[in-house]
Amino acid sequence: MLAFISAVSLCASSWTVSTIGGSGPDRIARVQPCSVNASNHADGPAASSRFAAPTRAAALDGVVFALDGMNGCIRTIANGTVGSATPCCTDAIATGANGNGPQDMHVTAAHYYLLDSYHNQLKRAPRPFPAPPAGATAAAAAAWTAAAWTVLAGNGSRPHRGQSVDGDALGNALNEPHGMAVTSDGSGDVYIAETWSSCVRLLRGGRLTTVAGKCGFGGHADGAPLGEARFQHVHHINLDPRNESELYVSDAECWDDDRFPDDQKYRPCHATAGGACFSGIRKIELDRSSGLALRVSTVAGKLTTPNKAHPHKDSKRCNDWRDGNASVAMFDFIHGTAFQPLSDDERRRRDAAGAVGAAGGAGAAAPLSGSDQIFVCDEDSNRIRAIDLATYETTTVAGTGKAGHEDGEGAKATFRYPGGVGLDVDGNLYVGDYESSRIRKITFA
Repeated sequence: MLAFISAVSLCASSWTVSTIGGSGPDRIARVQPCSVNASNHADGPAASSRFAAPTRAAALDGVVFALDGMNGCIRTIANGTVGSATPCCTDAIATGANGNGPQDMHVTAAHYYLLDSYHNQLKRAPRPFPAPPAGATAAAAAAWTAAAWTVLAGNGSRPHRGQSVDGDALGNALNEPHGMAVTSDGSGDVYIAETWSSCVRLLRGGRLTTVAGKCGFGGHADGAPLGEARFQHVHHINLDPRNESELYVSDAECWDDDRFPDDQKYRPCHATAGGACFSGIRKIELDRSSGLALRVSTVAGKLTTPNKAHPHKDSKRCNDWRDGNASVAMFDFIHGTAFQPLSDDERRRRDAAGAVGAAGGAGAAAPLSGSDQIFVCDEDSNRIRAIDLATYETTTVAGTGKAGHEDGEGAKATFRYPGGVGLDVDGNLYVGDYESSRIRKITFA
């Protein structure tokens, strides 16, 4: 756990930011998917490598993984060299301009999980990704790549008016999902952020079940997960690795309470909340035996209600940057969150506790307590932040708020709309700096 990083140490002057991958244009409008412009994808030395709107980041077994969104693949960084863990520049994964592409990934020892968001599907492939047969034609290699991805959920369409329904995972629609959380308890459960339906779903045993929110009807309300709770723009979701009965949700200001062209066709947020605006972190408490949710609460963030006379003028009043306790902290479109991964000792304790059962008993391993902090990629404020989960105090780790890609001391470094953050077991942070198309590393001084 992050016990060695005290709340006092989380001030930005205690951290150093560096660039470990990516080069080239630092404006998303100047970048195209590599299927259109091959120069926007380059492996090799980190300094000359190229990404296109990377978002999520994670570290596993000494390797940094980054989701290269507009290139439609998962990339790796190890020993100063960038590689492609899954095939890039293919038609197997939907990509497009302005950041369109897969919106989340999860890497395990055996698999790559990928949210093919603009195909409205959750997919999985073996790790390592199988290479096509030697001598295969380009068409055969493309077919091989597509076949290596197994669809776990989503029939490729979007639900009518965002009103997703429960049932067969392959027969029902997903609504441009932007986040997923894969359990590690052997159940195979995956929680899915049904972003444009404003609800959270569970994939279990080939079936999709809504566990929190009302699909197609947004807003902001805590309480009973299905009867009362409402979400806006359910973005990234993250299970606490030390307590997987707690699911943390990045609930961002919902664009669909804005006028065209930002408006989504069916306006799920507007359907019940009339354009209410919230930007912050929510928590869903889970019964992991059933996989269902027990209650929804707000961890941090600001809620504003619309001005009835001019509702669109107030739609983004919840968005700002402010550190402090839960009563004052504000966020500006949280795009991702992360916990520090389990240490080897924590894994052994978790596995031993699982072996003796939840009831424990003589000789049972000591259970893991929840994580100390959750780290937040506050995209539109161009900052990386942390929330102390004991006090709900929010602090800034790095970023001045100015858009750029300047390295150096955390209090002086800049980001350009960072899209995702991950940690390694030593507490280093890795950021998919979305609009600068770079991967950044934040190291505690």
